[in-house]
Amino acid sequence: MSTLDTVAIVVHQLFAGLWIGAVVFVGLAVVPLGRDAEIDPDALGTVVDRLVTLSRLAALLMLASGAHVLYYLTLGAELDAEPLVSSGRGHLILTMIVLWLGVIATVEIGARRLRDGLDASKLRDPARAALPFFRVAALLGVVVLVVAGMLSAGVGA
Repeated sequence: MSTLDTVAIVVHQLFAGLWIGAVVFVGLAVVPLGRDAEIDPDALGTVVDRLVTLSRLAALLMLASGAHVLYYLTLGAELDAEPLVSSGRGHLILTMIVLWLGVIATVEIGARRLRDGLDASKLRDPARAALPFFRVAALLGVVVLVVAGMLSAGVGA
């Protein structure tokens, strides 16, 4: 394994943990404070805006590092989808990609719902409307990490 391979794996796992941890924290701890009007609307907006920024950055870095790991380490530097569709490891990788897209989508939708309400000077209703999306994102994120752990442990190899 080359140094670049190692860096790609570390970047991928580091940003996955940071991103999913932030999503879980916002979904389970911060947005409920907005629903209960226990947080300043500006502070809530700032936290969610930073989460969206982190989410987009993490998505880009994970796409790049994940593509490297997939191409060089999983597919053996060959453009052949066969290992993805015919092996347990490939199925786990495809599952992770779908879950990853789900986290991105639910964070974006939840943030947009919250931001629209906050821009209209409301707090409780937009937080209530956004909360299910952030909770789903948190759940999907935890499953992403479980699948990543399974891959790291060699499940499906």
